[in-house]
This record gives sequence, structure tokens and C-alpha cells, in this order.
Amino acid sequence: IGEAESKTSAEIVPMVVWESSPTFHVRPVLFLCLALISSVLFPMLHMDLFFPLLPWHLAALCFLIVLGLAHWGAKHPFVQNLLTPDQFEEAQVSQRALLEFHHAQMDQTLAKTGVLLFVSIRERRAVVLADKAISDKVPKETWSEVIRCLTTTAKQSNITDGIVKAILLTGKKLSPIFPKQKKKKNELP
Repeated sequence: IGEAESKTSAEIVPMVVWESSPTFHVRPVLFLCLALISSVLFPMLHMDLFFPLLPWHLAALCFLIVLGLAHWGAKHPFVQNLLTPDQFEEAQVSQRALLEFHHAQMDQTLAKTGVLLFVSIRERRAVVLADKAISDKVPKETWSEVIRCLTTTAKQSNITDGIVKAILLTGKKLSPIFPKQKKKKNELP
């Protein structure tokens, strides 16, 4: 960060979070899907040959198996991603980035030159948020290369290198427009 900020007056802050979108809906949706599948499959299996149980015993056993599978499956990122629509994830990641931008007080810099490089690992998405002075002068398309750098490395499980490259790239892109000013102190921790 120091190397990138030595060339620009912008305040660059990287942030990595495990997830941005809530996944509370996954367990009940998975349970309902598994219950529907089991209600179709179990009558076809002639379970009475293997388990001489009463029908309500079989229903209770089926319910417990489905409940256990839904509880276990809902914990896995693959299942969470499978049952969460892309539009919802994208909106949640953007909202979380905006929340973190304000929580880190990046909108409180004197020159309005805060830049947040936000990565959400489970969703494999990245957002670049820039404060007013930067967003007024730098087109949104400028950030596509930075976002690509962050998301490509996140998908390859090499997030650290991607963040370092994205920070340096951000400093490089901002230095011509927002050059380093003398006696400027770092406003963000």
C-alpha cells in the first residue's frame, strides 16, 4: 500500500471478507428439494423388504435423513452458490462494499480520494469503490482491470498476489490524475 500511495494522493484500502450475501435461505430450500425428491423415490424403493417398519416410522426416518442432509449440505460453499441467484449475490456484495466503505470512514478524507478494493471470497466477486473526487474524474471502466486482477486470482485461490497487484495497479492508474502531494499525511489507518 505504501508503494502505491507514494505515487498518488489517493487513500487505497484493500478489504477481504469471507462472504457478503446471507445464506439463511439455503437450508430450508435444500430441505424442501430433498424432501420432494425423497417423497418420490422412497415409495419406489420397496423399503418394506429391507426395513420392516410401520409407515410412520419410515416417514420419520426419511424426515431425519433429509433434515440431516439439508443441514450438512447448507454449510458447503458449492451448495450455497448453487442456491443463491447471481443477481442477489452481486447486489449483496455491492451493498457490503458500500457499508464497509462508510464504516472505514473512507468518505471522510479531506480531498475525497478514498478507494476501497473489496473482495468477497465465497461469491468470488470484487468491487472497487472510489470517493467523490476520484469517481468524478476517473471513469468506471478504469476499474475493470483492477477487478479482473482481483477476481482471477480469487478463483485461483491466490488472493494475496491479486491484492498486491491490484493495489499497485490502482496507484499507477491514479498517479497521473491524483499525483502525490507534499506534506500529505495518511488519513486512513
